[in-house]
Amino acid sequence: VSTQSTGEFVKAAAGGEKRKRTKSEDDSVTFDDIKLGQVYTVTVTSVKAIQLNVLLGKKVKGRVHITEVTDSPTADLNPLTQFKQGDKFEAKLIGFRHSKTH
Repeated sequence: VSTQSTGEFVKAAAGGEKRKRTKSEDDSVTFDDIKLGQVYTVTVTSVKAIQLNVLLGKKVKGRVHITEVTDSPTADLNPLTQFKQGDKFEAKLIGFRHSKTH
């Protein structure tokens, strides 16, 4: 599995609630292990204007688009501002592709 694997993740908790690390997190998760619809603990690697870049385990990279962070957006508030590098939260996998084959 390449470290170039990518996935697209959605934050599972509505309303922008952060969650603590759970014991279901497995740092050895690989691209071949992930399944659609599963909830995983991810780590924020960077915060951009319209997305969070996240890491699942040590090798699977992903992103959370701004529209997937909250169910109740506020016009004057960017929901991504509550996150910083190193934050962990639970995210539901809604789609993925392998960067080497796509």
